[in-house]
Amino acid sequence: MLKCEMPSVQLQWVCGHSPPSPLSPHPWLSLCLAQWLNVNLLKCTSSQARLRRWQTSLPTWKKRACWLARTDPKDVARVESKTVIVTKDQRDTIPIPTGGAKSQLGSWMSEEDFQKAREDRFPGSMADKVLISHLPDTRQILSFGSGYGGNSLLGKKCFALRIASRIAKDEGWLAEHMLILGITNPQGVKRYIAAAFPSACGKTNLAMMKPALPGWKVECVGDDIAWMKFDSQGKLRAINPENGFFGVAPGTSLKTNPHAMTTISRNTVFTNVGETSDGGVWWEGLEPPAPGINLTDWHGKSWKYGDSTLCAHPNSRFCAPAGQCPIIDPLWESDEGVPIDAIVFGGRRPEGKVIMHDPFAMRPFFGYNFGDYLAHWLSMETRKGPTQLPKIFHVNWFRKDKKTGSFLWPGFGENARVLEWIFKRCGRTREEEAATKSIVGWIPQNGAINTEGLGGNIDMGALFDLPKPFWQKETQELRTYFTQQVGADLPTQVEGELRALEERVRD
Repeated sequence: MLKCEMPSVQLQWVCGHSPPSPLSPHPWLSLCLAQWLNVNLLKCTSSQARLRRWQTSLPTWKKRACWLARTDPKDVARVESKTVIVTKDQRDTIPIPTGGAKSQLGSWMSEEDFQKAREDRFPGSMADKVLISHLPDTRQILSFGSGYGGNSLLGKKCFALRIASRIAKDEGWLAEHMLILGITNPQGVKRYIAAAFPSACGKTNLAMMKPALPGWKVECVGDDIAWMKFDSQGKLRAINPENGFFGVAPGTSLKTNPHAMTTISRNTVFTNVGETSDGGVWWEGLEPPAPGINLTDWHGKSWKYGDSTLCAHPNSRFCAPAGQCPIIDPLWESDEGVPIDAIVFGGRRPEGKVIMHDPFAMRPFFGYNFGDYLAHWLSMETRKGPTQLPKIFHVNWFRKDKKTGSFLWPGFGENARVLEWIFKRCGRTREEEAATKSIVGWIPQNGAINTEGLGGNIDMGALFDLPKPFWQKETQELRTYFTQQVGADLPTQVEGELRALEERVRD
């Protein structure tokens, strides 16, 4: 890691105009800084402006403009307790919980309380005061006190999901926490899939998958956010509004995601990862450093491989341009978007499927009432004009063997086998084609998932086991969740589906 202090910044002026002397701040900047820092900004000369940079390079990454940043240990993740949606009425933002329960579907702040909080917190806000506020009615975001990317990269979750989801509702489209990938079969037929997984459930790994099936190809449109709208022919099209990737570093390796490792080999900012003595970065999941290479942890302290503490923070990140991905899709910047044939939902749960405690992987990112959000999704079926609805699927890569505790499915590149089944289902001519009807929907028939060449003994029966006691408990939890958290705002169609599911899982 090279640490060097840049020389004094020399301000240069163009177009033949001489700079004012001395250089005076713009009145608006003075007002903002006076409010944020609670100090007066007077004058700044070029000799007072200095920047410090940390340049990062691995043995094969040297001179490739990689950087390492370390944040305050208290500023390492999204601050949900300090993230609010400001609207006139509470019900515009969140359903009213019943029985005194606290809402799990967002934090509302009244316009009056927001003005008071702004007046109380903005003065000196750059000194240990945090508030990330969203004003969807005026399409505004005010964020201060946090340098973590999820809070300070306002174009990402703040705008592209919380504000954009409200804009999408008003204008008749969808802003979703979804990856977008293109998958091509050996015959050259290509389909696009969007998928919604909560954090730490493998969105980036799936978006950049290296398929284990010969002849299949996956290309990445985006790994986190999708804006989707029906075109004039009724086809749902999706764009990735982002210009790069903001991924979790720990667990990313040449084994789990070789394409991501290539993507972050240059022009990348790393945050809160470890540092190697030869000018590189390191995190859990990578191979141990070579002999003689020393490590510094994310706190800046000496660290040895095998220590009880972590070298990299579990939420340490990399941020890199999307165009560097070796499998970036040719249409990733298409104005028209890519045509979506399937939408996949998923989550992490050792047994069965994931309950809707993180619905649509959007729980931290709703820009308006979740009940209204569900109604907006359901309205797509009855929209005016032609409509070709994509097929809907659900996966859980994380089911475990009850005896050994090990994962039942190998995941990563082997997930291409599941995408192959989804691919074929999108082109089916009969509903029962390669599928069996179950109490929760259509599941693959025996032998429908291609296991040729799959190492180890995969218990397909356990993977698709649907024990009624589990699903009876599941429906009870769903009933309680919907009653407490959504209440009167739950669409009647969802209530009807839950009743039907309760009937199917009864003895």
